[in-house]
Amino acid sequence: METKILVLSLLFGCLAATKIKSNQLILAQGDEYGIFPNNLDIGDSQVAFYQHGKFGGAQMILDASSPRTYALSGNQRIGGSSETLNWWDNAISSIKVGKKAMVKLCRYQNCEDEKKKPENAVILVGPYSTKFMGWSSDYTSTIVLSPYDEANNPVVSVFGGDEFNCDTATVLKPGNYNSRDLKLNNIDPGEIRGFRVPLGLVLQIFDQDYQAGQDGFIQGSSTPSSQVDLYAQKNNNQPDKSQTNLGKFYRKVQSIKIGRANEIYPITARWVTLDSSWGNPLNVSVMQGLKLDTTKVSSTTFSASLSLGYKYTNGNPVTGQQEFSVSATVGFELQNSISSSIKKATQVTAEKICAAKGDQKVTMWQFQLSAEGALYGAENFICKYGDNADLAPSCISYMKCADAECTRCL
Repeated sequence: METKILVLSLLFGCLAATKIKSNQLILAQGDEYGIFPNNLDIGDSQVAFYQHGKFGGAQMILDASSPRTYALSGNQRIGGSSETLNWWDNAISSIKVGKKAMVKLCRYQNCEDEKKKPENAVILVGPYSTKFMGWSSDYTSTIVLSPYDEANNPVVSVFGGDEFNCDTATVLKPGNYNSRDLKLNNIDPGEIRGFRVPLGLVLQIFDQDYQAGQDGFIQGSSTPSSQVDLYAQKNNNQPDKSQTNLGKFYRKVQSIKIGRANEIYPITARWVTLDSSWGNPLNVSVMQGLKLDTTKVSSTTFSASLSLGYKYTNGNPVTGQQEFSVSATVGFELQNSISSSIKKATQVTAEKICAAKGDQKVTMWQFQLSAEGALYGAENFICKYGDNADLAPSCISYMKCADAECTRCL
């Protein structure tokens, strides 16, 4: 006897029922883990639920263009259908979420006890699909749907499963989240394993509570660069100081800060002449650290901006200047090196000396960073002599100098 599978589709509040053969498996558009496909075979405002993994078995499509709640353990019906939803109670194993949809899957009826344990609810926004829901498979008793507008109200997706699997998952709006806040928002900080950061947002993660300790940055994008799988980063064997490797935060995130991209300001870097002398040692009072002359830029936004790279200017206005972009990897390395100094947001005066070398000219150079009224002076300085005295150091950062006068770069 041929087995039939009922496929329920809720489109704009109306039920449409069709039947497909059980061997007509609805195939995935990616691997067996969570993915963010540009195109799904459902509408942008729809969420599709499947009885089995790999999008198999019975299928139910619900509309999320307006807020709706479905209790699966009762006798609720969809539209004018005679079919109740209790067949789906604890029976959802794979899912697809359209790019204009948000869905919350609750373990208990009416989302009771949602806040008692992070794993009592999973929250997802589209575009997203997974063939296997992992630990959250077959546990849903209540579905809460709502529209999602990523262009105007973006959120960061946080995953507690490797490779973006929704073992546990939630979404976070811009703001600061300590470990307790994260638990109240349906994610255990010790289980965080991945993020999707959309265009318009910047995510800062910390390995200590209350936005302290080591930090890392992820700038939102509409490209795969905004999708960070900490497990994969952990296993790619890149240096910890590389921004492209945030694997050191795998299951170690304790707090989070989410800001808007319009809080990121372009940073310009250059070598600046402090003083010169002929035949005598130089003794210069050097300003070091971060000085904020504007309410626009804070130490946090300065740090976040630097980690995303900067513009480097060399030459001088008389003989000609050149400006080019420095990669986020270099910016992150520099930010990581001076983060404690940036956080103090104060400048101090330090006496620096360049020794004399016969009657040669000597010039002291300092590496400086600036953005919207904020100025950072590096603690490191370069003494250059003779014919090289008036030539700015050659490297895009003092960390890249390969010799004492920075004529060669690493």
